[in-house]
Amino acid sequence: MGHKVDSCNTDLHKLFYTPQVYVVLDKTMLGLLSGSFAENGYYEQADKMVKLLLTIVTSLGTVMMPRISFAHAHGLKEDVMNYMMKSYRFTWFLSIPMCLGLISTAPNFVPWFYGPGYEKVIVVLQAISGIIIAIGISNVTGIQYLVPTNRQNQLTLSVIVGAAFNFGINFYLIPKYHSVGVAIATLLTEWLVTMVQLYMVRRDFGFKTILSQSTHYWLAGMIMFMITITIEQMFSPTIIHTGVIAIIGGAVYIGILLGMRDSVLMEGISAAREKLGI
Repeated sequence: MGHKVDSCNTDLHKLFYTPQVYVVLDKTMLGLLSGSFAENGYYEQADKMVKLLLTIVTSLGTVMMPRISFAHAHGLKEDVMNYMMKSYRFTWFLSIPMCLGLISTAPNFVPWFYGPGYEKVIVVLQAISGIIIAIGISNVTGIQYLVPTNRQNQLTLSVIVGAAFNFGINFYLIPKYHSVGVAIATLLTEWLVTMVQLYMVRRDFGFKTILSQSTHYWLAGMIMFMITITIEQMFSPTIIHTGVIAIIGGAVYIGILLGMRDSVLMEGISAAREKLGI
C-alpha cells in the first residue's frame, strides 16, 4: 500500500507543482498574446526565483506524508490532526517571511542580480511572490492530506479548476499587462486552487483552524516587512546591501518569534541543541 501511495504522490507532485500545468501554459499564452520574447524572459526569471524558494517551503511534505498515511490507515484521527497542524504552522512560518521579504527586497536585489534591461522583473517578482504562501498551503492540504487519505480525485479536480481559470484570465490580463498580467493570473490561480482545497477539507479541519496557525507569523512578518522596505529605500542596489537587508529582516522576524516563544521555532531550537549535544 505504501508503494501505491508513493507512486501516486510522485505523479501528482509532477502534475501540480512543476511547470507542466500552469507555467508552460502561461509562457505559451504570454508569447502569443504579447508578441514579445522579452516579456517571456521577465516572467521566466521571476518564476525561477519563486520556485527556488518553494522547494524549501514544500520540503516538509516528504517527511510528513508517510506519517499521515500511517495514522489515517490505523484510524488515528488525533495524530492526523496534530501532524496537519504542525505542517500548516511550519509552512506559514517559512512562506510568510519569504513572500514579504521578496516583495521588499526585489528593488534592491533585481538590478545587480539580473543586470540592465531586467528592471521589469521587479514588478513581476513582487506580483508573483504571493504564490509562495498559496502553494505552500495547498501542498500541505493536497499532497500531505488528500493523497494519503485516498482523495486524489479531489486534488485532481482542484488542479483542473485552476487550469481552466488560468486559461481564461490570461486572455484578459496578458494583452493589457503582459508579463505582469500573467504573474497576477498565476497568483490568482494558485490562491483559487488553495481555496478550493481548503473548502474540500472544511469538515476535517476548518478554515479558521488553519488560519489561526498563522497569527504569529503574520505579525512578525509584517513588522519585518515594514522595517526591510524602509531600509531598502535607503540603500543602493548591491549584493552587500541586499545581504544586509536580508540579515536584518531575518533577525527581526526570528527575534519577534523568540519573544513570543513560538512553537515551531522553539521545537527547531530544541532539535538543533539535541543534535549538537548542547
